[in-house]
Amino acid sequence: MVLQRVIHKIRPGKWDEFQALEAQFDSVQAKLGIPPRKRYRRIYGKHSFYTEVIEREWPSLSVMEALASQYSRNAELRALQDQAIDLIECTQYELYQIL
Repeated sequence: MVLQRVIHKIRPGKWDEFQALEAQFDSVQAKLGIPPRKRYRRIYGKHSFYTEVIEREWPSLSVMEALASQYSRNAELRALQDQAIDLIECTQYELYQIL
């Protein structure tokens, strides 16, 4: 099992707009068979108040890679990503082996 973690720093004043877009991402990703994700907003810690952490578990790296290839070819997801670019200041990706 693999844990994928994505940390987005959202631009100030764009949180609500970003959250509306995230709901659309969830809908499209579910149609593609991408595992559901858990989302968190930073309350306290080193990151900005406008930080969202997303975690998703994958059965393996090979499954994740196969779906990522499908994901990148999907026009609906690409359109959502194009909208998200203006709302996200920076993104950090992490992968962990689940023990």
